[in-house]
Amino acid sequence: NGKNTEGSDRFRFLYCPNTQTSWLKTGQVIPYQLKSTKTRAQALALCKDSGIYCTGLLFFDNWEFKKDYPYKI
Repeated sequence: NGKNTEGSDRFRFLYCPNTQTSWLKTGQVIPYQLKSTKTRAQALALCKDSGIYCTGLLFFDNWEFKKDYPYKI
């Protein structure tokens, strides 16, 4: 419906086209999440707090929208 809401119909990824870092290789695409996120529980809490981190939660859930996903799709 054109809302473009983070975590609902808009998801973030990181792409490193040219410069390799200690956590991202050149040409790599990864889900947007905090580097310190190590568990699904952390990813879920971050997603509930801010939709920009929901791509990280989907990564933990093998790209599925689980029953406890905090946003309506």
